[in-house]
Amino acid sequence: MKLHVFLCLSLSLVHTPLAVARPQSNAVWAADSAIARGQGNGLDSNGNPIVSYEHGELQWGLRQLFEVTGNQTYFNYIQTGVNNIVLPNGTVHGSYKDL
Repeated sequence: MKLHVFLCLSLSLVHTPLAVARPQSNAVWAADSAIARGQGNGLDSNGNPIVSYEHGELQWGLRQLFEVTGNQTYFNYIQTGVNNIVLPNGTVHGSYKDL
């Protein structure tokens, strides 16, 4: 009898929808997660300007996501990253070396 009750309860849980917060897409989830951690914003872990391939790739992805979703947060994050490495006169500072 106990086994029967256990099986009935177990099966009912399988069909019970769980309230799980899910992002509208994995791209949105990944972008929001990276932004929340401050990744790819043109600064290294010490707050110094840095130009890196990885930051550029993240910002490229954010640009594409902005074009698809229209979410201004992505555009603003890209703009902040650019402002962190490009001086008002247009020169790039940080670890960037023009070869």
